[in-house]
Amino acid sequence: MRFTISDDVVHRELEGEAVVLSLGSGMYFGLNTTGTRVWSLIETGASVEEIAATISAEFSHPLAEVRTDVDEVIGQLLEKGLVAAAPAD
Repeated sequence: MRFTISDDVVHRELEGEAVVLSLGSGMYFGLNTTGTRVWSLIETGASVEEIAATISAEFSHPLAEVRTDVDEVIGQLLEKGLVAAAPAD
């Protein structure tokens, strides 16, 4: 499964962490280093599996644990309307 950044969201990366603003709600959110990496991989069009594999390799953590964390981060981004499921190819 792939996700896209919502149209009404703007973001900036500052010192390795992202600040995300939802123009629709007027709320902003901060992402830690790992959350920022998930965000940047979503931007590239990576699938959830590709995101988890990339982060697992970069941070030298077991893939199963990383996948659980990636699912949680994406779930929170979905809940806040910051990302949406990408249309199927």
